[in-house]
Amino acid sequence: MRPLHHDEPGPPCKHMEGHLQRTADGSAGMFSRWYALAHSAGCPRCATFLDRLRETLGRLRRMKADTTTDDQGALTRLASGSWREAGSPRDER
Repeated sequence: MRPLHHDEPGPPCKHMEGHLQRTADGSAGMFSRWYALAHSAGCPRCATFLDRLRETLGRLRRMKADTTTDDQGALTRLASGSWREAGSPRDER
C-alpha cells in the first residue's frame, strides 16, 4: 500500500539524499537503511524521491539485462563482418 503523500511535490531533504540513494540501490547499511525508511515514513518528499528512485533503478536494471542478452550476438556480428553491407559509403573510398 502506497502512502497517501506519494505524489507530494518538491525535492527530498538535503541531509537525506545519500541515505535514500544507498537504500534504493541496496548498498545502505542496516542503520542507514532504517534511518532512510523511518524518515521517509513521515516525510512526503523523501518518500516520493525514494519511490521514484527505486522505480528508475529497476527500469535501468531491466534495460541492462535486456541488452546483455544481445551483446553476444552483436560481438559475433562484429567479428564476422556481417554488419558491413555491399556498397556502403566506407567501401567506396
